[in-house]
This record gives sequence, C-alpha cells and structure tokens, in this order.
Amino acid sequence: MKEIVGTSLKLGATAYGGPAMMGVMPAELQERRQWVSRERFVEGLAIVNMLRGATAAQLGIFLGYARGGWRGGLVGGVCFVLPAFVIMLTLLPVLDRVRRLTWVRAAMKGMGCAVIGVLAVSLLRLTPHALPDALAVTIFGATIVALLVWRVGVIKLLLAGSALGILAGRCAGSRC
Repeated sequence: MKEIVGTSLKLGATAYGGPAMMGVMPAELQERRQWVSRERFVEGLAIVNMLRGATAAQLGIFLGYARGGWRGGLVGGVCFVLPAFVIMLTLLPVLDRVRRLTWVRAAMKGMGCAVIGVLAVSLLRLTPHALPDALAVTIFGATIVALLVWRVGVIKLLLAGSALGILAGRCAGSRC
C-alpha cells in the first residue's frame, strides 16, 4: 500500500494536466514499475474513457486497483487527486494576477506543446499492443474518420468498437 500511496502522490504532484498525466502513467506504472502489462493498461484506458469525469484520475484508480485490489484503487485515487486539490486551493487566491503575467502565459503555451509531445510518445509506445491486427487497425481508422468527419460521439464509438471486438472474437476460428 505504501508504494501505491507514494507513487500516486508523486504522479499527482508532478504531472501537468490530464493529457500529460496519461502520457506519464504508462511510462511510470507500466514500463518502469510494471504494475500492469501494456495490454492491461490499454484495457484500463478503454474502460476509463467510457466513463464521465477525470480520465487520468479514473486511470489512477484502475491502476491502484490492479496493484492493490479495491483498497489500492481507493488509496490510489485519493492520493492521485490530493496534490492537485491542495495546489488549486493554494493558487486560487492569486490565480488572476499570475494568469495575466506575460511570462506565465508563454510558459503555459510552451508546456502545452510539450504535453502533446509526451502524449505522442505514449501513444506510439501503446500502438503495437492496442492495434495488434488488421481488424484493430480498421477500427482505429474508422474511429478517426467518424470523429473528424461525422463528429460521432465518443461513447458511441467506444461501444461500436467494443461490439466489433466481441463479434470478431466470436467469429475467430469459425464461420459467422
């Protein structure tokens, strides 16, 4: 449990924003600490993306659970969001003044660019495990088109991808 507390507090205190956190978490918890396999991480990512709310916090709960059962999930989730909660309560009184500073705006803009880079590397590392075959690549491509061209809702796409995965699993090795 100590490891879950320490790691969750560290991630919650050091990673910048939800998207960056999603890039840091696989490197820290899947690759370095080996709490879960890449396949299990991708599974957790799929599950939390179907839920409303803070995806990174939910992934922290999932990974805490994977490491320490329901207590690990509870402790991981609380410790993951605690640093941001404390930081926000501390910064809110001065937020307006700090936000207007030119160098702060410039720093945030640069940090946003770095976040995209962190996410890109994370996605590249997960790709071989998330897209292991032609069907997975087809679902991936169709999802991109549906999002960008037809603006289909994320939940609908996740459910459609799940249904196609179930259908493919049932048809594997037999005629459908």
